[in-house]
Amino acid sequence: AADARQVQQEHAAYYLHFLALQQDSLIGSEQRAAVSAISQNIREIRAAWRWAVQYQEYAHLSEALDALGLFYYMRSWFAEGADLFGLAAHELEPGRNEPEAGVVWARLRARQGWFTFLLGRQQDGLNQLLESVELLRPVGNRIDLAYSLSFTAAALAILGDYKEASSLCEEARAIYEKYQDAYGCAISNNILSQIAYQQGDYLKARRHCEESLAFEQELGNRWSIGFTLTNLGRVAYALEHYGEAHGYFQESLAIRQSLADSRGKALCLRYLGETAQAQGKTDQAKQDFESSLSLFRNMGSQDETSATLISLGHLALQRKQYLEAQRYFSEALRIAKQAATMPRILEAIVSLAWLLAKKDPVESAQIAVAVHNNPAANRNSRKQAAKLLEDLRQTYTEELANAELTGKSFLDIDMFIDDLLSMFI
Repeated sequence: AADARQVQQEHAAYYLHFLALQQDSLIGSEQRAAVSAISQNIREIRAAWRWAVQYQEYAHLSEALDALGLFYYMRSWFAEGADLFGLAAHELEPGRNEPEAGVVWARLRARQGWFTFLLGRQQDGLNQLLESVELLRPVGNRIDLAYSLSFTAAALAILGDYKEASSLCEEARAIYEKYQDAYGCAISNNILSQIAYQQGDYLKARRHCEESLAFEQELGNRWSIGFTLTNLGRVAYALEHYGEAHGYFQESLAIRQSLADSRGKALCLRYLGETAQAQGKTDQAKQDFESSLSLFRNMGSQDETSATLISLGHLALQRKQYLEAQRYFSEALRIAKQAATMPRILEAIVSLAWLLAKKDPVESAQIAVAVHNNPAANRNSRKQAAKLLEDLRQTYTEELANAELTGKSFLDIDMFIDDLLSMFI
């Protein structure tokens, strides 16, 4: 038995060290080879990880967890990532208040939190990320804190808390700059670009993209460059430079395909669909949206599934396929409600309000005002709300003439959603 345990210990030490050795390649120019090498050895790595967790081998786990987390993120293996990091965090939790063990636990928790968030259990994921930040702040381990701050900021931005997201991400960026961590600087600038984009500050979004791209090119990190290309494409799309946007999305898609990054591919396909729709290529748009939806459903990404359903709904609306649009919007709203993602809930609500216009233009207008004025509203929902309100005022001038448009109350959002959905049964 002692000999068997010695063999298992050597096996775990070997494969977790092998994994750690891939870290520099994963963030550099050799990432395709690193992803391939890890993929070929993933069964042994899983066994090594579970053994190290069982026997609380903090040193081995600490050495390997950055590379394993990045690999799972790059491959969009969120469910397995949440399970393995969750297992480790659970087993090692008794030591979370010990100095060395606590840092390892907090690093594990941060990665568990981000994968949990990406799967659609967003409040659980955010809470896990916040636990990591809370534990790391007092111990002075700054680079690990910066990682937790960055992805907490990314989660908060998706949930619509742009002010807090920006504050945390700026704090992370300052740490990365202080320690001259090029990859961390690229990550924080990418997240700040997305926050600026959602707030409609396209010049600031582009500036962060350019800063991120400089670090990524220095590293030769193609996967991270794919994020920046996507962000640049979204800015170009928002400015109605559709040919430029298409080029950015296609270049990013090629990178995602080369690395078998399902989430990255799905995002690019949705953005390509939106671009095709804006150019009047509705058949191509539907094909891109459906391909994107299939990928998001398969990986269990609830928020992105909801977003893609909304895109399909607006395409159906443009084609005057109203029952199909209703089906897409209603499913999107149900998923967003279950995930408790306020920005996506608002986007789905204002989408359904388009279909409510003929039946009750005043109610439709009240919803549009409420969504437009909600601080959690993202760029898409504010744009749709403004467009809907303008259309209603032109089409239903008499009906809206004496209406006091103060907006609906979303204080009991679940009840409001149930009432709204009941109108389309």
